[in-house]
Amino acid sequence: MKAGAPITVKFTNNDPIIHNFSVYDKKGGTELFTGDLFKGPNVTKEEHFTAPAKPGDYYFQCDVHPDTMFGTLVVQ
Repeated sequence: MKAGAPITVKFTNNDPIIHNFSVYDKKGGTELFTGDLFKGPNVTKEEHFTAPAKPGDYYFQCDVHPDTMFGTLVVQ
C-alpha cells in the first residue's frame, strides 16, 4: 500500500472470542492504529485508517492474542 493512503481492512471473526486489529511502528513499539474489539462468531467488521506517511515495514497484531495473531504491514 502507498504511504499516507486510506486503508480499509475487512475481517470476519468466526470465533466466539474477542479480537481486534492494531498497527504499531514495530513489535512492542508505538501504537499507530487500534481497532475496536469485536466478538464472533460470524461477525464481519471493517476498519478504516490511514497508512503511515513513511514507507517501511510495520507490525500488526490482535491485541488480545499478540503471540499468535500478528504480521507485517508493508507501506511503499
